[in-house]
Amino acid sequence: MRRAWLAVALVAIIIAPWTISALRWRPSYMLQIVSLFPVWFIAALSETVIAGFGGQVSVGQAGFMAVGAYTTGLLVGTLHWPWWVSIIVGALAATVAAAAIGVPALRLRGPYFVMASLAFGGIAYVVAVNWVEVTGGPGGLRNLMPPDFHTIGLTDDTGVYYVLWTVALAVIAFVAWFSATPLGRSLMAVREDELAAAAVGVRVVLVKTLSFMVSGAIAGLAGALMALFIGSVTPDAFAINTSLLILTQVLIGGIDRISGAIVGTILLVVVGELLRGFAEFQLLFYGVIMLAVVLFFPRGLVGAVVDRRGRRAPAA
Repeated sequence: MRRAWLAVALVAIIIAPWTISALRWRPSYMLQIVSLFPVWFIAALSETVIAGFGGQVSVGQAGFMAVGAYTTGLLVGTLHWPWWVSIIVGALAATVAAAAIGVPALRLRGPYFVMASLAFGGIAYVVAVNWVEVTGGPGGLRNLMPPDFHTIGLTDDTGVYYVLWTVALAVIAFVAWFSATPLGRSLMAVREDELAAAAVGVRVVLVKTLSFMVSGAIAGLAGALMALFIGSVTPDAFAINTSLLILTQVLIGGIDRISGAIVGTILLVVVGELLRGFAEFQLLFYGVIMLAVVLFFPRGLVGAVVDRRGRRAPAA
């Protein structure tokens, strides 16, 4: 059954641009919406790694996205590097930033780590706004031309769509693989009981730091891809609101499940578009949704479905 659903999803992703074009209902806008999903999937998965697998909630993921986006934007716009190389370097830059932040911050626990991650996100935003010579200040980096996809018979928008979805599927596969590696299992052991994990030989600080680097790399990749998708990089895209949105996505879907990140992303992207004309109420609405989920579905929507199936299984 799972393979059948995966096959259906893959076919839907492949044919979506042609289906949207055939429907002739605001095709450019609809293609933009379905191109948003993979970017936010990747961003949400960065939170799944550190918060879901590691039990360390981060509200600084937008900071790593900013590192990836600005690095990519500078390499493409100023040094005229190829997009593909620039995106990889952007993710690597975010990995280095995560290592630098993680070494001291991951010795903290609970709310202290949350505050440390929040501080990093705030610092990244302030730097982006004020380091005008490098980041362009409030105006950011503009006119980042996408790769030329016409040589393979695709429009720029369709080409970017396929790039984003290809990378997103690769990241989903990577996170699934990561969760089954010794590092991933050690991280989950640390989440369950840090002292017990240390007692059986798990190097707690190293495991958390390496996992935080993986999380930062994924967030940086999301930021780099956002630069590719939008064609510009501005500070407002990486304000604290973005980190809170990412956290909300995984809380709604299920913080410790890949499918939870996907479900939460779909829900919030759709809601965000429906509320586009009421931007001042978006955060309020997200807050209400998150509060309702935390109160009534503490393991997220996906977790609630799994629990319900588990209760039905013995009676079947």
